[in-house]
Amino acid sequence: MTQRRVSVRSFDGFAYSMGSEYVTPSFLRRLFVVDSEEEAGPLALVDVHELDVFAEDEHGCFPVGELNPAAMYQLVPQAVIDDSEGDDDEDDDNKPQTPLQAKYLPREGARKRAIPQERAAAVKRAVLEIVGELYRPAHPRLFVFSEEYLEPAFAAAAKAGDAGYLQRATGTGLYAGKMFTDAFCAMFVEEIESFERSGMPLTRPNSMNNYGIILRDVGLADMVERVLADYLAPLSAKLYPDYEEAQSIDSMHAFIVQYRLSEDRSLDFHYDDAHVTMVITVYISFSFPYFSA
Repeated sequence: MTQRRVSVRSFDGFAYSMGSEYVTPSFLRRLFVVDSEEEAGPLALVDVHELDVFAEDEHGCFPVGELNPAAMYQLVPQAVIDDSEGDDDEDDDNKPQTPLQAKYLPREGARKRAIPQERAAAVKRAVLEIVGELYRPAHPRLFVFSEEYLEPAFAAAAKAGDAGYLQRATGTGLYAGKMFTDAFCAMFVEEIESFERSGMPLTRPNSMNNYGIILRDVGLADMVERVLADYLAPLSAKLYPDYEEAQSIDSMHAFIVQYRLSEDRSLDFHYDDAHVTMVITVYISFSFPYFSA
């Protein structure tokens, strides 16, 4: 059963999509690690475009049936809403904001607050704890790397540093070749679809794709890091010997995106914020990666 998802943004800008059953004040406090005294009282959700307000009721719930899956909701302390009541000034854009409003509902164009690294790390840990506790994987063995997931020829070439396995696709530094087995592709797609249906909290991979999942949120980071360290990084160094940044790849942003006629249909021209990009087409019966530096 597919969950109806709702998108909620934390006080400091973390945006997560989750099943509507999880859009409760207690769950959001845990997800976003809410522990300050100022945010200890009742909470509210504000539609960032329509500015409709959905307050926490006396039972500690939000009216989730009234929330729009296409909207983004800003989580705020109820005190921010109370701070706005009684102000009948018609020119809302010109009236000064109170300190609470400026902190939790800054106007468009206002300077964004920097998110401390320790805050980002705390939220990531909270997400992984929640997923580890509540999510039941479709394929538990997928979360531990095995070389059987890889095409044998690719695995052997990568470990030997044999770049000849990949075909040079163009004269611009792109290479292509089969990397994963069909069995792995089928298992991987089933796991991603299962996670999406579960309603577990997830972040979309970037500002261009509305449908996709960061693999870290699913709990697949360890498996993907093994592939990076043992196969992709050595192969990248061989493919681009004159490119200094390709010689020591030690981090990644791994995610999946999907395209459908009723959802995202294409991707505009853009530059990746990466030294080396690898795209793998994974769809049940095949995988065909290309490398670009």
